[in-house]
Amino acid sequence: MWMLLQVEAVKKALQDLQMNVVEMTDESATLDGGDVLFTGREFFVGLSKRTNQRGAEILADTFKDYAVSTVPVCDSLHLKSFCSMAGPNLIVIGSSEEAQKALKTMQQMSDHRYDKLTVPDDAAANCVYLNIPGKGHVLLHRAPEEFPESVKVFEKLKEHMLIPRGQFRVVQSGRMPDLLLTTDQQVARPLRDGRTQPRVPGNKCTLRPLLTIRH
Repeated sequence: MWMLLQVEAVKKALQDLQMNVVEMTDESATLDGGDVLFTGREFFVGLSKRTNQRGAEILADTFKDYAVSTVPVCDSLHLKSFCSMAGPNLIVIGSSEEAQKALKTMQQMSDHRYDKLTVPDDAAANCVYLNIPGKGHVLLHRAPEEFPESVKVFEKLKEHMLIPRGQFRVVQSGRMPDLLLTTDQQVARPLRDGRTQPRVPGNKCTLRPLLTIRH
């Protein structure tokens, strides 16, 4: 019930701003904001317990001018549980095996070469980057009291204004708030070149890199 209230509140706020809202009417589709990483050039979508292939397809149909690639998420709650954008061309990524496998998948799927910033703690990789007029590059990240070694890595970003935050308010997943993605485009062309291997029951994740979409 709480999630439905959140959805309706956000929908109304966007409509009041006269933004185009694309709703997923396919009941089989799931797409969580924590699994959607927009780099400014393309989308990476984590396939997790909360996001499935159909949700990724609808995202691809909506943002027709961008490539969409899927990334298996086996053990973490979301893709952005261990990675996020820390700049226009910079991916911050955790050090765990899962995080590094996801990074390798993204590198294989993309035609673009991103810079990377590896931090010791996966949770610290979930930060928020802002490009603010008059301020430049701004990065909101977890506090030194939580992840001191990861903060030392962030401090190497000399051109960024670093804003450490204390314990973020835990909302279900305990991660930082997701930023909304909006578009003025309409739903357009169908998915192309999609391949999928389903998850099978059990503890072992059997997902493989699934799809890259080029419009």
